[in-house]
Amino acid sequence: MQLLSDRLTISISDDGAPFNPFQREPPDTTGSLSEREVGGLGIHLVRTVMNKTAYSRHSGRNVVTLVKHLEAAADNRELSKGDEDHGNDYA
Repeated sequence: MQLLSDRLTISISDDGAPFNPFQREPPDTTGSLSEREVGGLGIHLVRTVMNKTAYSRHSGRNVVTLVKHLEAAADNRELSKGDEDHGNDYA
């Protein structure tokens, strides 16, 4: 984990079988729960919340790297004080 003034970077690794979670298609969240396929919502949540996501394979290990820009997080905290903004500005 690395915390800088403008971003938080988290790297997670394991020695499991090669698996890139970000190759999955985003789930269809428009249908009812009974119509949806099980799985994929955690990956969808991570993609939605984080500004950048990456997968790599190093020395036989899966490595997932997540980056959150902290300026955007500060803007969201201010919105929770009464304003509403439902836009997704995650660039």
